[in-house]
Amino acid sequence: IPVLPKDSPIANYWNAIFFFFLLDMIHLHFYTILGIITIKNKKNMKKIYLIMILFFAIASGVFAQTTNIVTLMLKAKSGEAEAQNALGEAYYDGKGVTENLTEAVKWFTKAAEQENAKAEYNLGNCYYYGYGVQYKDYGEAVKWYTKAAEQGCAEAQNSLGYCYEFGEGVDKNLKEAVKWYTKAAEQGLPLAQCNLGACYENGDWVEKNLEEAVKWYTKSQSRICEGSILSGTFL
Repeated sequence: IPVLPKDSPIANYWNAIFFFFLLDMIHLHFYTILGIITIKNKKNMKKIYLIMILFFAIASGVFAQTTNIVTLMLKAKSGEAEAQNALGEAYYDGKGVTENLTEAVKWFTKAAEQENAKAEYNLGNCYYYGYGVQYKDYGEAVKWYTKAAEQGCAEAQNSLGYCYEFGEGVDKNLKEAVKWYTKAAEQGLPLAQCNLGACYENGDWVEKNLEEAVKWYTKSQSRICEGSILSGTFL
């Protein structure tokens, strides 16, 4: 009998079917079992009932999660970019499947090659931090950040701005850094707003402007701006 890979869609599908059957059989005899237990343990009836309810609540949640990941795998296998990215995120976070950064990169790559902006950003992060790849590669990270940033992904725009500011994977260019920080900040990304505020506070490629710095720090309303000219004003 051939053994199916642990995380294959078919294996997960039959596991889900078996689990559903088992859950259904238990549920079928639930009231009979509860009745017998209740008769013998009248004093503990309330506790027993709550334990049984808790069991079925947990079991139903596990079944739903299994069903969702199977559906996601089938869609990803069929070539849907959104599903491929979502499956990559599931492997990255270990939600519904065993955490596997190599598999995460595999699915991020498939989706990114279809120009899915979120997947391009996620793949850029994997190369930047060295997750699921052989080694950190800032140049490859910048490549994917740029693709996502050009599609309007605020997180990628901010990350790209950071790479330009500190010369990671690309020649240091404060003008480009400010450009991308601004694009992300205008979309309401707190970290980018803080970074842009710092550029105005320090006069990095823009004319030093404390009023403009305060404006962006205030918009950010985040602890990440601690240490700035507004330090102490964020609770």
